[in-house]
Amino acid sequence: MHCLQPGVHRTPTYGLPVSCIQYPETGRELLYGDHSKAAQSRRVMVVGGGPGGMKTAVVAAERGHHVTLYERSAHLGGQVALAQLLPGRAEFGGLVSNFSRELELSGVEVIRKTTVDRELIELQRPDVVVLATGATPYRPSFEGRDEAHVVDAWQVIKGEVNIGTSVVIADWRCDWVGLGLAEKLARDGCRVRLCVNGNFAGETIPQYVRDTWLGTLHEL
Repeated sequence: MHCLQPGVHRTPTYGLPVSCIQYPETGRELLYGDHSKAAQSRRVMVVGGGPGGMKTAVVAAERGHHVTLYERSAHLGGQVALAQLLPGRAEFGGLVSNFSRELELSGVEVIRKTTVDRELIELQRPDVVVLATGATPYRPSFEGRDEAHVVDAWQVIKGEVNIGTSVVIADWRCDWVGLGLAEKLARDGCRVRLCVNGNFAGETIPQYVRDTWLGTLHEL
């Protein structure tokens, strides 16, 4: 129960648990905080070098397994490498450095520029395969899309597409991505309209971060 002073209004929350991309045990220590040695050591193949794959590899190695991490590209990090390119999100780059050091200390073998297929799995014959290949941009189908200049967030962040001077951002997640893109494009000189599928922009992220960010967007 929360005791509030008369006249003080409490903003509704969604009851979401505390979480951390770098230490996923946060808020769940009783369930996942114990990295005790496994009863049997296994050969583990982790496919995908994003934060999920890197952390999985580290924890498996800490528990005594022999772990090999495969990444299709030349660099680790996955979507973290994209997130760090948005305004004010440079600290995400530190995640890759930290995870890379953890991989080194835990003895995980990291193989880059390698696509895992059935042939490779049959050749290596691991006891366990963990798929941590991440996501791909969502490209919804709608009327007029073929005639319009429609691009996805990843293409914009990577600088792969010509944006123009007037942009509409269709944000159905109401999280960091829409706000980050809106700020980036506004700072680049674009006229930006952020359209969200929710009650307000940034609805799913912590209030103290969201409110400050929305103030910045209004100023822009």
